[in-house]
Amino acid sequence: MDRVIVVDCGKSETKVITRNHDGGLNQSKFATKIVKSNELTTLNKCLTGDLHIVEYEGKAYSIGDPDGATSDSNSKKDMVHKIITLSAIAMNVDNNDSVKVAIGCPLAVYTDKEAREEYLDYILPKGQIEITVDGKVKKFYIAYRQCFAESLGAMYLYPEKFRSSVVGVVDIGGLNINCCYFNNMKLVTDSCFTDKFGMNHVLGRIRSRLNQKLDVQLKMFEVEHFIQGDFSYVAEDMADRIRQIIAEEFDRNLVEIEKACKENSWNIGLCSLIFIGGTSLVLKEQIMDRYQGRVFIPEDSEYVNALGFMRGLCMQLKIGV
Repeated sequence: MDRVIVVDCGKSETKVITRNHDGGLNQSKFATKIVKSNELTTLNKCLTGDLHIVEYEGKAYSIGDPDGATSDSNSKKDMVHKIITLSAIAMNVDNNDSVKVAIGCPLAVYTDKEAREEYLDYILPKGQIEITVDGKVKKFYIAYRQCFAESLGAMYLYPEKFRSSVVGVVDIGGLNINCCYFNNMKLVTDSCFTDKFGMNHVLGRIRSRLNQKLDVQLKMFEVEHFIQGDFSYVAEDMADRIRQIIAEEFDRNLVEIEKACKENSWNIGLCSLIFIGGTSLVLKEQIMDRYQGRVFIPEDSEYVNALGFMRGLCMQLKIGV
């Protein structure tokens, strides 16, 4: 059976889009975390459905484990992204399926044809793939493969916002931001960049300030609960102080992102802006207040790249979506 799949393997989370034969789309996600499989991760699998045991080329891994490691490689041409990508495909196909797949890649890789082909050859080897996920052997064929530059999903998904316009796309992920500048649907490549101002950067600073101001030793997951508005067991006066620090750090992060954009020759006061990525939804109130009237944040912001890649892939395959 033919399958059409997109895997958007981010530093923090991996998003997967599959196309049904009627043109409908299914979406899912899991943590881009990986560790070598052992008794502990097998035990964790009994406690959470988010963890999967994977065997590939004689080695075993667990993926989706919140305590696992992610990749610190900006090129993404590494074993973490390869295992995660192949596992995501395997979990959405049957044996002997023929797969047409698109993935994302860093802009520097995308704009270099040779580097792009090397990246595809490494992450998605041609021909038959054999991988075992949760004890089930999967064999499938890579019949067609394509990669799209990270953060370009918005242009495929909302082309009307890019025509005859200058647009800045700010993609705020878990670890990094990817920022792309467009003129009439064309990338201004020397104004595109990646920087460190993702959600983990913000969480780290919030945690440091809260520990100092409140004389506590918060763990990162406790800070995440506060970000989500969970103050169930916190006194109201302390909750107000926490909310204030969170808001200040959200604003501070936007100031730093804007500074980085200007350093990369964005005329940020003279263009329209599109914020995507899961962290954009977390910062939505501050973003809307700062850029009133000229900013767009899609409701399904964390899936914009994956959905856009699916549209681009279907256009290449000349099928509807």
